[in-house]
Amino acid sequence: MLQFVPITLWEEFTLPGEANIPLQVTPFPVSHGVPTCGYCINDGSKQVAICGDTGLSESTITALNRLGPLNRLAIECAYSNHFDALAKISNHLTPHRLAKLLDALDTLPEELWITHLKPKQRERIASELCQQLPLT
Repeated sequence: MLQFVPITLWEEFTLPGEANIPLQVTPFPVSHGVPTCGYCINDGSKQVAICGDTGLSESTITALNRLGPLNRLAIECAYSNHFDALAKISNHLTPHRLAKLLDALDTLPEELWITHLKPKQRERIASELCQQLPLT
């Protein structure tokens, strides 16, 4: 049976993981047009943050920095740079805005997973990401 349980930002809770390794989950605030949050998941050896919808903001940067070093960051990049004005008013990211967000982090994540690409802009976004992000 599905059960809804209220969560509180920055209040960690535990979920069962594989091989009896518990997962510590911490909801954290991200900037969007409506109240929303990301989740940081830690199994004791790896830490992954999943942002969902978010825009470029000091509050998102502060939250990600508060989490500490990340093994992986899953974050959206919904629009190409051509749609920067739309991304700004709708609180979404473009490759340029994502690059600015990453530049403001205390520590870059080991891996970056990009989500929420608008299907009709996918190739352009991917090309812009390759040009603008610090790839290793």
